[in-house]
Amino acid sequence: MNIKIHEETAPLPASSRQDVPQTRGYEAAVSAAVEALLNCYTREGGEWRPVPAASVPEFAREGDEFVAVLPFPDERTAVLAGVRHLSPTHRHRFRTPAHVAMAGGKPWAVSIDTLMGMLADELGATLYDDDISAAGTRGPDPTFLLSRVRQHIAALGAFLDDRADDIDRLWSADPLSFVDSEQAGLLGNMAHPGAKSRWELDPAQTSAYAPEAQARFALRWLAVDPALVQSDSAGDATAAELTERLLRDDPAVDGGALDAALADLGDRVLLPVHPWELEHLRGQKVFSGLLADGRIVELGAMGSDVAPTASLATVYNAAWPWQLTFGLHVRLADDLQIASAQELQRAVDSARELAAAEPAAGLTLLQDPAYLAVLVDGKPVEGLSVQLRENRWRAGSDADVSAVEVLVQDHPFGGSSRLGQIVARLAQESGRPPADVAREWFARYAEVAIVPLLRLYAERGLSIQTDQRDTLLELEGGWPVRAVLRDAHAALVGQAAHDDIAVGGAGIGEGPFLDNALAVINALGVAGAIDEIELLADLKALLQREHDRADDAATLLHRLLSAPTWPCRAQMRTRLNEEATYIQIPNPLHGVRD
Repeated sequence: MNIKIHEETAPLPASSRQDVPQTRGYEAAVSAAVEALLNCYTREGGEWRPVPAASVPEFAREGDEFVAVLPFPDERTAVLAGVRHLSPTHRHRFRTPAHVAMAGGKPWAVSIDTLMGMLADELGATLYDDDISAAGTRGPDPTFLLSRVRQHIAALGAFLDDRADDIDRLWSADPLSFVDSEQAGLLGNMAHPGAKSRWELDPAQTSAYAPEAQARFALRWLAVDPALVQSDSAGDATAAELTERLLRDDPAVDGGALDAALADLGDRVLLPVHPWELEHLRGQKVFSGLLADGRIVELGAMGSDVAPTASLATVYNAAWPWQLTFGLHVRLADDLQIASAQELQRAVDSARELAAAEPAAGLTLLQDPAYLAVLVDGKPVEGLSVQLRENRWRAGSDADVSAVEVLVQDHPFGGSSRLGQIVARLAQESGRPPADVAREWFARYAEVAIVPLLRLYAERGLSIQTDQRDTLLELEGGWPVRAVLRDAHAALVGQAAHDDIAVGGAGIGEGPFLDNALAVINALGVAGAIDEIELLADLKALLQREHDRADDAATLLHRLLSAPTWPCRAQMRTRLNEEATYIQIPNPLHGVRD
């Protein structure tokens, strides 16, 4: 490929981010964001082609396998980026920064602001006509997307700088405790262009409440008129009893002072609230009215500190039998962390149903068996609810446990992922070839994280949707021995769902395969442990094995194996459209040996 060089070619205008310190962490954050944007664009239908690096000697650099060429014919320009790893899972590694070349001109590096604008405008134009586009663009208004990505970069850069001394440990093969791993997802989902954007939090609040910042804080407690409270519990004790017991059993709580505070209030339910949410609710008319008429009384900060987990809305205390999940008016990825009354009840119903069910080998579903919520005139007060979740990893647990997201996230400064490090250590200790170890690791992972879900679907009609953040793996000696799923309440599906679930949007097809299995395969390939095609062949063989033993689920498995495309959440389009958007991507199992 010939790219002409002319020194007089001037770059397009590119806005600089002078308000953000240009630290090592910030530069790594920008690089990761550029890669995420390029991967979103190339995955979600943006026109591009990989050109062998040898064909572009004037642009390619050492380590480039290919050069990605993204044409923008209306502007007579192309975006160029070196490709360090071209993946059949559709998540590539790019050399940054990206460059732009005009017809007959020399490529020049462009800022992420310029790149975001070009990609968002071009990708939006493939779905939208001018009559419903924002002024000055050919697609939906990209302002919100661009703002989210900028906030993501600023937050990620701060996390990387603040945790600089922890990076090597968090990305090493050494065991991680539950809370350490929950606070280790510094980069997060590598396919998300704004994974660390929490639109409603300012920098000080992010430091105070984000898991990546190793936040610790005390909950705020309210004394609530029982007439306002809706609750349910799948156990013998009521939700109100379980919640109050957390407070009264906490050695940091003065029981006498608590009794004195409650003495003149009559019968009350003790309700914990996230401190950020409490401040948010103060501006709400309904809540301020409840405080004014005494139906809710503030008790203040009480109890031992808690640590936020990866979801931000769920908090952990090693001494407690429960983790607590709150309603939180903060967007994590795309959605506010607010559970509806129906979702709260469904979680308890699911806990009841699954308590009597025979457990799936190698798989544990963390249950949320109790909740409290405040209702006024029959309507929930959003933000005044709490779910109680089983706390599997209490004080004294020596479990090595990590979410898939933490295992597969790229190293921010060019090293290997944690999964890559684990496989490398296992290979070194055993004297086996890394590829053999990688295949065995993936096979063990699949048996605990994929096969049980397929069999629950086939044998009980249960569809369980999960993702990288909510699929946790317990490791022993570096090997996966159990998958633990949270926020994965099972849904009973009928034959129509068996027929359609692999074709439409979110479902069992998207979570275990697109979001999880392909991410594991990609991480092992990026680490250089194995050719990804080998693992895709193993995945195909596993699906064929399960297909041969299945009855009702055979349609799903047949489509996963033979359909030309798989449904995939379009992360960049979702942000552009401000609603969940799904696309079809080429089936990565096609063309793979049987």
